[in-house]
Amino acid sequence: MDALKEKQGSAKCMSSRADHVEDQALWYRVYMRWCPHETLQYLISSDDLHRKGSPRVPEAALLSFFNDMIEACLVLEFGDATAVAKLTGWKSFVHRNIKPNNIFLDSPEESPRFPEYPKAVLGDFGIAVMTDKMDPNNLKCNRYPLRHCLKSTICYNDNAGTPGWKAPEMIRQIHKTSLSRLDLPRINRPEMKLGGACNVWGVSAIMTRLMNQDTANWKKEHALHDHYASAEASRPVQLDEKTEGFYSRQLRELVNSCTAYLPHDRPTLVELRREIQKCTQPGSVHDRANGMRTHVGNLAQWDLLQYYKDEYKLNMAYSRG
Repeated sequence: MDALKEKQGSAKCMSSRADHVEDQALWYRVYMRWCPHETLQYLISSDDLHRKGSPRVPEAALLSFFNDMIEACLVLEFGDATAVAKLTGWKSFVHRNIKPNNIFLDSPEESPRFPEYPKAVLGDFGIAVMTDKMDPNNLKCNRYPLRHCLKSTICYNDNAGTPGWKAPEMIRQIHKTSLSRLDLPRINRPEMKLGGACNVWGVSAIMTRLMNQDTANWKKEHALHDHYASAEASRPVQLDEKTEGFYSRQLRELVNSCTAYLPHDRPTLVELRREIQKCTQPGSVHDRANGMRTHVGNLAQWDLLQYYKDEYKLNMAYSRG
């Protein structure tokens, strides 16, 4: 997290305030910034939210979260959310655990960008890796002999992460009982290395679950392996047909394009940034956010978002008198 500090757009990534190491107890504590509005998981699974009559997250709010998460991933990829290429000497981060529980909701920004919605902040970098095209540990588990893979402690695609939230390239293709390697056409393909496209898949998986209003089925992780093993075109993460009645074709197609099996078939982060800007431009015929990118106050009913309120807000007011 320290490597991301003071980078352009790093406000969309979780930052640490302080840390403490207890040498004798062999543990450490990291104090992070406070995000008062829970996580995106709350918007997916909250019974309270559904009782309040908001079974779907408004499209404008979805675009706000999409925008925030892509900006965070741009910082991981380039070291700058506004850049189109890496900063000199920058090594890209692959998060490897992008899921709703790790997207924290901070207070709305005091800026002209989606001021009515909480700000999505990417956190939990515990298994993130820094890598580049020449990194020998990237794709190691599909390149080296099996006995080496099983002993490896620095293999990036070693099945780390949370079941149900892993991109295809994150899953080590070894049979769970026989330990024999699955005969997949993707083995040793350089395009299946972990990179920015892995983060894109993770963000899209969150968007899909937010739009479907369901969460990953943790018990079907082995079925997920079977999906990937059967055909490259498999998409275990797909939008429900019911979303057609709630969300625009532009948003649904953009989200679906990000879950392609092969990383190079997914949109790049720069392309996603451009598309999100295009479909949230106030006054534009392409605006799918109903002007919410800059709108303040007096929201239409369909743009209202019920989210977890700040329990510790003091509601104090400053008086000039």
